[in-house]
Amino acid sequence: LDRAVQGSHVLDPGLSEAYMLVAASSLGARPSPASAARARFLAYRQAPEGFWRCTDFRPPLLGSKFAATAMTLRAIQLCLAPYQRASVESRVSRAKQWLLNAQSLDTEDLSFQLLGLTWTGATQSEIRAVARKLLASQRADGGWAQLPDRASDAYATGEALVALKSSSAPSNTDAKWRRDRKSTRLNSSHIT
Repeated sequence: LDRAVQGSHVLDPGLSEAYMLVAASSLGARPSPASAARARFLAYRQAPEGFWRCTDFRPPLLGSKFAATAMTLRAIQLCLAPYQRASVESRVSRAKQWLLNAQSLDTEDLSFQLLGLTWTGATQSEIRAVARKLLASQRADGGWAQLPDRASDAYATGEALVALKSSSAPSNTDAKWRRDRKSTRLNSSHIT
């Protein structure tokens, strides 16, 4: 709890801490004073424009404001204490506006823009607009690339699939979605 309150032992608050909190929650860890303190530490690092920054720049996993924003907003949704609900709603609303207006540059950005909008409760039309952009960046081999001038790879393809599946934006009748799921031998039971 002391480390959480002091913000010590934090490598990259925009992503490392957020990933840990979201992962712990997905594994069934209940919110605690320590997780609430860590979420509060993250919440207060939000920029006035609504995004969160990465302090470490090692693309593709570290460096995207979209990833930092999506993961941090999810962490504060899951971990801030109930009495901080108004703060969560305000911060999520600002993050949503930033995600709606910011220009994504690559698969990492698009995937986390889609996840972030899904977690903020954006409208289906807002979510579908980003999902269409992500689907449009799919390669002929059925995968996605980290950068436009690179070949498809497992990391970019995996994050795109998770974002699309989590958003429920593409339907199972969408030809590109079906092609990708078939080419990667992935079915919806593998994505939670």
